[in-house]
Amino acid sequence: MLLLWALLGLLGGAFAYRLADQTLEDEGLAGWGLLPRCARCGRVQGPLGRLAVLAIPLRRGCPGCGQRPGREQLVVELGAAALVALVAWRAATPAQAAVHALGTLLLVTATLTDLRERLIPNAVTYPGTALALALSLLPGAVGPAAALLGGVVGGGLGVLMLGVGLLLYRRADVFGLGDVKLAVFIGAASGFPDALRAFVLGVVVGGGLGLAVALARRSTRVTMPYGPALAIGAYLTWVLPT
Repeated sequence: MLLLWALLGLLGGAFAYRLADQTLEDEGLAGWGLLPRCARCGRVQGPLGRLAVLAIPLRRGCPGCGQRPGREQLVVELGAAALVALVAWRAATPAQAAVHALGTLLLVTATLTDLRERLIPNAVTYPGTALALALSLLPGAVGPAAALLGGVVGGGLGVLMLGVGLLLYRRADVFGLGDVKLAVFIGAASGFPDALRAFVLGVVVGGGLGLAVALARRSTRVTMPYGPALAIGAYLTWVLPT
């Protein structure tokens, strides 16, 4: 089963990488059409051209222009495979494994967009939150009440962090609305009370990363995208024992 989850993570990692590209171009899933197309020439791509883990060693690419996935996509695919396999292994039920695996892929997408453009698109967080709430109805999942309360708690804590960031830095790029929406998704996917743990871990990770950035840049005015920290906090909540 772990091999199947790893394969899902591999395929999902390729999808997450390309979805990050599409959402940053304001196209989202609509930009894919019925089949994924090459970003350079627009031609429909086969599986050998879409998956870096196959395209790079086999030297295969787009049938139209020959463009192959880059090494960054390869790292994302392999990393997603490992992350999904681990989170599925740590899950208590099959339903929880499905929610956390899909949640992990969404967190990968949000991390990519935030690192690239300091942006977490609504095309990622809105469908993700709706899917988390829907999957909470499955037997063995957290349940709709816990998922809804987790989303409310995550969003409330996110708004609080947004206010703190504005108060301390007088800037909206320290903890933005995209981070708040990501916190809502994490809360819905984690359920209550795990939403609290996920947010606290995310803040701790964010504080550590922020301190490292400040020391490296020798300035307290330098900020970093907060989405990756929230993603790490959520993932740690899903895989670490309570």
